[in-house]
Amino acid sequence: MKKILLVLTIPLLIGAAYIFFGEDKKEEKTPVIKQEIKQEEVTFVDIDFRYTTSTDGLDLPERMQGTLNLSGLASTEGLVLPRYISGDLRLNSVTSAEGLVLPKTIDGRLFLEELSSAEGLVLPTYISGDLFLTGLKSTEKLVLPEVIKGNVIFGRFISDEEVQKIEDKYPKINIIKL
Repeated sequence: MKKILLVLTIPLLIGAAYIFFGEDKKEEKTPVIKQEIKQEEVTFVDIDFRYTTSTDGLDLPERMQGTLNLSGLASTEGLVLPRYISGDLRLNSVTSAEGLVLPKTIDGRLFLEELSSAEGLVLPTYISGDLFLTGLKSTEKLVLPEVIKGNVIFGRFISDEEVQKIEDKYPKINIIKL
């Protein structure tokens, strides 16, 4: 009986020692793994600068989880936008795309309602929501993103013929004219 108890106890002791000492080794490795992973700055909040009219002093994160409202800006000179936004981007008052570098991905809607020309406009490669281009006077030079999960919304300045050309060029994208 004592031999059986001893035979059963030894593997338990070995297992306990392995677990005990093995955990110490894991703790030693954890900081090394954490040091190898580069953490990006991500802001988890809606930022509302709708009354801001200048880009002076704006320091935005590289990645954002939330809506960025810059609808008061008429000019984007000097503006560095996040490269990823998980939410809406509101640039409602921007009238020119000159110098505007939009994020690569917008997981929400993009508002460029006062933009009058598509000249120089480089849209994100992915927009999961609607794209508002209600101020465009012409669709000339407009290149739509690879993926738009929502609608592209034009205003009254775009003719029905231009809308038809865009629909023919981008058959998978839903076009709306207000």
